[in-house]
Amino acid sequence: MHRLENEFGAPVELSPTTYKVARRTDAASADALRSMTGVTVLERSDGALLALFESPYWLQRVESEQPELTLDRLVAEGQPGA
Repeated sequence: MHRLENEFGAPVELSPTTYKVARRTDAASADALRSMTGVTVLERSDGALLALFESPYWLQRVESEQPELTLDRLVAEGQPGA
């Protein structure tokens, strides 16, 4: 936060959220995800769609019950088990 404000002159605002995990998704999957409890779909400024889950449990449940949905790990998250 300090570097963004002081080195780059970018204002920073941090707000608490209920979301615990995010996945990149696609338009077809986003439509299904929007109707689910515990999931919010947002579009980033670059057009990428992100599914935000209130808990890892919700993500695991969706992945097991609807494996056809696109839910790609984010690069910043690292590899599973790492």
